Amino acid sequence: PLDMASLDRPYDISHFWKVGNDDNHTSVIRDAVNDVVRSLGDIHAPDKGPSTMKTFADQFGEDLGSFKSINLTCPLAREMLQYKILVVAQKDKYEGHYRLMDALLSGALVMTDPMSSLPLFLEDRVNIVVYRSPAELKRLLKFYLLRDHEAERIEIG
Repeated sequence: PLDMASLDRPYDISHFWKVGNDDNHTSVIRDAVNDVVRSLGDIHAPDKGPSTMKTFADQFGEDLGSFKSINLTCPLAREMLQYKILVVAQKDKYEGHYRLMDALLSGALVMTDPMSSLPLFLEDRVNIVVYRSPAELKRLLKFYLLRDHEAERIEIG
């Protein structure tokens, strides 16, 4: 069987969602998450040598419409397997979304914004990490990318 934790993941952090529908203009939370992830792409990672963190925060794919998004599943899954950490954020005033479930299947460490309750069997800092503000998200991303915390990041993922 494939050990998802042992996959080579050349990129550090990603936050993406499919293009189309109302996803492009419904979330102050998603915009804040994008700002955090993009800002980390410009920061030198002290324990990783001379390169900067490799991040991606944007829309993924083309506008396929809500009933054709199945066409995006395979490319999105392949892309998710490239990252050490996947950050998901819900639309404003909306709770629960399938992008969280997609991310959990990747084997990467998944970070999500809070919900009234996490889906069944998910527990903060056990198999998912919940961030409660952009500042906390930034701190947690830096923490889990340090070499000293690599084993913990892989275990949670």
